[in-house]
Formats: sequence, C-alpha cells, structure tokens
Amino acid sequence: LDRITDFAKGDHIDVSGITGGNASLMKVSDGKDGAVVSIKVGGAFVDVVTVDGWTASDLLHSGHILS
Repeated sequence: LDRITDFAKGDHIDVSGITGGNASLMKVSDGKDGAVVSIKVGGAFVDVVTVDGWTASDLLHSGHILS
C-alpha cells in the first residue's frame, strides 16, 4: 500500500490506465489516516494508496480522481 503525504489542490490520481475508464473497478473509502483508493482485481478490491489528510468525499467530489 502506497502512501501520499503531500497531496494538494490541483493534484490528481489517475487510475484510468488500470480501470479502462470503468469507475466501478475503483472505490475510495475513509481510512484511519486519510482516503484509501482501492482497485478491483480478480473480483476483490485491493487497497493501492492512502492519501493522508484527505477524505473520500474530498477526492471524489472535487475531481482529484481520474478513473
């Protein structure tokens, strides 16, 4: 699990190369230290990155995630 500690306004996380534009293959949830981005692999979601200090809502509703 990667961790981003310096994510700021204007930054983006681009998972489109993994999801092929299918947003149902990605989910963002609130973890203990920040938002956790997970990708569906083989039928199960796998956590790939935690964005410290951000909530799932912050990332999803402000266009910071490109799926």
